[in-house]
Amino acid sequence: MNANKASTVKENSSAFPLKTLMFLIILIAVQVMLCIFAISYEPSPACSITDYSLVLAPEEDGCLKADYYFCGYVSKKYSEIDAIEIVMPDMNYEVDDTSLSSNIGNFKKITDNKGYCSLLLNFNDEYASGEEFVFSFSLVHKDQYHYRKGTAYYNFTAPWFNLLPVESYMFTWNEGYGFVSNADDCSDGVHIWKGKLDFGEYRLLTVSSGDELIDTEGELREPGAYNAMIRKKSAAINLTAVIELILISVFIILIDCIISYFKGHGIFRVRNIYMHIDGRTNPSYLLFSRINAPVSVKINFFGRPRKGPSIVEIYDKKNDN
Repeated sequence: MNANKASTVKENSSAFPLKTLMFLIILIAVQVMLCIFAISYEPSPACSITDYSLVLAPEEDGCLKADYYFCGYVSKKYSEIDAIEIVMPDMNYEVDDTSLSSNIGNFKKITDNKGYCSLLLNFNDEYASGEEFVFSFSLVHKDQYHYRKGTAYYNFTAPWFNLLPVESYMFTWNEGYGFVSNADDCSDGVHIWKGKLDFGEYRLLTVSSGDELIDTEGELREPGAYNAMIRKKSAAINLTAVIELILISVFIILIDCIISYFKGHGIFRVRNIYMHIDGRTNPSYLLFSRINAPVSVKINFFGRPRKGPSIVEIYDKKNDN
């Protein structure tokens, strides 16, 4: 064979990589299933709040007396629930211990350095799937009375849930004669807000003295509000993406092996020599153009023979001779 006419010649043929092809098909199926999972995955909450009732009454010292009543339903996908976490707008509140419903064993105030505040209620009993439960308590929210341009107003965010949806709520402000508000309904001095809330969604209650409502919508942004279900779905998508990247690298290796069967070499090269990306031996080659005499060399991932010196070292040794 003339060395000037060919740079490489495949020494041996090999059997068709049937196992590799089967593994490749399985890998593609797994990747498709992972994509379907990431797209269709919809996390569900442990339970939902079917009814959220809040009655507010202003006090002379600028505080707000708040009576809370909740009705919850445990999702069938979860076996039991023994605690509820309610996110608070701030830590400037006090719990009336005597107002806790009989099924609340204890409570704990939670906060962090990012402005997150919440009240964790631990129940005496666990509620199983399909059960309804009710609980209630009272808080005193301090320093809720503000002044702007000679107008007194209250600016209060009702506590909310990041982990649970609220199917129905009604917030009531009593003793509201002589006040205007952003309530949905107002009659006989009673201001009422109603609707439903998604995960991490909250309602700002603004009540002003006089005839003009103070616009405070742009003032308040709750740092502790987030949609827990969106976070869970994002985490699932990110995990799927990482797994897909790992599988893609394996996919490339398998494609490289199958191409080697048809072409006699893979699709990757180091120092102009074809090799397998996973470091396994590519088919043997007879090197003519760079070495005086034919030399059979099997290349690994790092461009070196499986045993012995590198190609360059072999080339230099031939030149020395």
